[in-house]
Amino acid sequence: MILPYVLGIFHILGLCLANTETIVFKVPYYYNIKPHASYYDETIRNNDIIHLNETHSLIKDYPIQTIKTLDKDKLTKYVIQVDDYSSIERPEKTLLVKINNYGDETFESNDFINVKLCWPTIYPFDFKLDYLFIKPTDLQTHKSEEQNNELDKELDIYIAISYKFFAHSYNPEKYYSDHEPLEFHLFINKLANKWIPIPNELYQFLMYFVDLLILGYNLIPYLYDYIFQ
Repeated sequence: MILPYVLGIFHILGLCLANTETIVFKVPYYYNIKPHASYYDETIRNNDIIHLNETHSLIKDYPIQTIKTLDKDKLTKYVIQVDDYSSIERPEKTLLVKINNYGDETFESNDFINVKLCWPTIYPFDFKLDYLFIKPTDLQTHKSEEQNNELDKELDIYIAISYKFFAHSYNPEKYYSDHEPLEFHLFINKLANKWIPIPNELYQFLMYFVDLLILGYNLIPYLYDYIFQ
């Protein structure tokens, strides 16, 4: 009875992986986490894309889910839209998404951060996902020299999303554009366990599975007596 459902789950996972990039990294023990007293405001959704140069752009605020705040009904809202990509020139571009310690309590040293990027097959783009430690002065040139010297001592964590158009068409003039539409989902999660990187979405299933094991273990003596006596 269970086997068809298990096979179905693996089949769906296989389809999802075709358009999914995932990374897991650990916040270093020696990393000096910058204070960020304010919380992410879901009502504002201040994740506008800031253009840094021809190849790089930036999102300063993006939500980070934890086991306590995980809301599956909101997952579909974590959409990033890019509207300035040229499928005619086909450059490789990189979007940097800053990781903020919202409320000074979202994550701490040695925590695992899980990042998942998903996109529909209708978008002919190659994606690469990574994380970087970057000095604020590398992205902000408008600060004074004194401020820059102070910022040079700090490092921020960024998710780096690189993407490039790869499709070919018999009619480029008709189908290629200087504003090729691109849309993808980005999920950033602080994992609950510091020792084993278990995705937050699996915790409910694991609890159910453990309950079944406990129930099955307690039923073994009764089943044994029923079968052999």
